[in-house]
Amino acid sequence: SDVRLLQTLANSMSVALENARLFNETQRLLAETEQRNAELAILNSVGDAMAKTLDVKTVTRIVGDKVLDIFHADMLSIMLLDLESQLICWEYCYDVGEGGYVNRNQPVPLGMGLSSKVILSRQPLLLNTLAEENAAGGYIPPEYQQGEHEISKSWLGVPIIHNEQALGLVTLADYDEYAYNADDLRLLQTLSANMGVAIANARSFQAEQERVTELQLINSIQQGLAADLDLQAIVDLVGDKIRETFSSSDVAIRIYDPVTNLQHFPYMYEGNQRFYLESGPLSERGFGAHVYRTRETLLINENMPQAWETYGSYNMPGTQTEKSALYVPLIVGSQARGLVSLGNLERENAFSPSDVRLLQTLANSMSVALENARLFNETQRLLEETEQRNRELAVISRVGQELAGQLNLQGIYEVVGAELRQIFDAQVIAIITYEREAELIHYRYLVEKGERLSVTPRQPTGFTRHILRTRQPLLIGRDLAARAMEAGSTVVIGEQPKSYLGAPLVAGGEVTGVITLQNIDREEAFSESDLRLLSTLAIN
Repeated sequence: SDVRLLQTLANSMSVALENARLFNETQRLLAETEQRNAELAILNSVGDAMAKTLDVKTVTRIVGDKVLDIFHADMLSIMLLDLESQLICWEYCYDVGEGGYVNRNQPVPLGMGLSSKVILSRQPLLLNTLAEENAAGGYIPPEYQQGEHEISKSWLGVPIIHNEQALGLVTLADYDEYAYNADDLRLLQTLSANMGVAIANARSFQAEQERVTELQLINSIQQGLAADLDLQAIVDLVGDKIRETFSSSDVAIRIYDPVTNLQHFPYMYEGNQRFYLESGPLSERGFGAHVYRTRETLLINENMPQAWETYGSYNMPGTQTEKSALYVPLIVGSQARGLVSLGNLERENAFSPSDVRLLQTLANSMSVALENARLFNETQRLLEETEQRNRELAVISRVGQELAGQLNLQGIYEVVGAELRQIFDAQVIAIITYEREAELIHYRYLVEKGERLSVTPRQPTGFTRHILRTRQPLLIGRDLAARAMEAGSTVVIGEQPKSYLGAPLVAGGEVTGVITLQNIDREEAFSESDLRLLSTLAIN
């Protein structure tokens, strides 16, 4: 009877245990279903939000805010890998110990810390104690080691993957141990997978938009360059377009003349202020000298003081120290004939590979336009010189023919004086002969504003004495009064001139006199070609 009773109780207990097991299993499945439904709701809301944007910054902000809302993490970061620089860049950062959202600009080199481990392995990493973090190779910044900030004891990192390539990672950290479990890892993986697709799409769209913008910019510049062959106009056009494109950057365009070793600064902007520098010889060291010598682009995105020391560079007068700089040479043939530079005073890593590519394209277009402008200007100069020389020869021929018909000296002076009045922009014309033995000069022909004047013989002074002594022509276009005072020259008669041109009369190897032209109304009235023509007439 005891056996029978215990068997009956055991049977009843078996049924109760099975019912309890089934109930617990049902509850577990319900809890999992609810958890899964909650996860799906989260994924749907994040997916809907990400589907409405094609901007990487917006995608990271949407996911970061949602993850922060779900996990209530003490620390959360979303970081993306820059393949070209091999740097892991902060896109989203929250740290309750630093007051919330943090703007971190200093990227992490690939290969350092737990973030690199997740990206390189393309596998998630769940660490629930500080000992586990240290064993896995966690990096603790000095400020944390010194106790300025509390150190996290739980860490969860999940890679952001698209087409089997790690684009970056999402990390969670907490000041308590065992803050995260496998369910948290699975949800974060699903979120990061969706994020990988959204980031890839956003990057593709952004790259396409950048390319369209670049093509539009290049096309507008080339149209402008094709319509203008003036060097300064070309520089201003390209410089203004670059400033418009890189709105937060300082812009400079330099032109280098390898023949004279002079560097010119036709376009310089710092902030919104344009400033001007005097041309000067190119130094042997510095960023510019390096670019001219190597004919290669120079990008300095960080550690500017170290770069200064390496290249022996220095600040241009009136400029500030930059944190990022980009220099692109203007190549003509096999030589660097200038450079275009961008600078950022506020932050490091300011210039991306697409910025470098765009500036190189613009520099290539500008190099062609500048060479075309130079060739055009050189052709124009040669044409003008040829035309000027032809005019000079015609004048010389005409004067020679008229002089051939004169049989007395005064007649020659009259003919030459009349021709000089027609040829040159001068209100005062004087033909002076020099009597060496008596050391006297005679004014054989003197006209001021069409009026014939007479001056008694006198000893040579000032500019006339200088020309007689040096036997060289003299051209003064500015500050004539001050120059006259220095030379001891005085106005013989009439008004004080503003421009002066004089040439010696030479016969038989001796200076026999001087021809002088003066303009009373304006400075710079006479040119080098006027000097050459007057010297030729004086010799004849």
